[in-house]
Amino acid sequence: MEIVVYDSNQPLRDQVLTYDANQEDFFAPDIVRGLARVKDPQAALGVFVVDEYDRSLIETALLKYYKTQCL
Repeated sequence: MEIVVYDSNQPLRDQVLTYDANQEDFFAPDIVRGLARVKDPQAALGVFVVDEYDRSLIETALLKYYKTQCL
């Protein structure tokens, strides 16, 4: 399955994010290729891409978790 996504590092261009059901992974070589220290842009993404609202919820949960780890 392919979907078009927004990449804040390349705001003037839509990017393709592909989900491979056989490998159960997400791939976005055109996004990853521009990142520093990436050895294989064809490799699966190590993160799940979310919209701004979902990202806010994830960041809040991570902050809460790490606060408990630091106490």
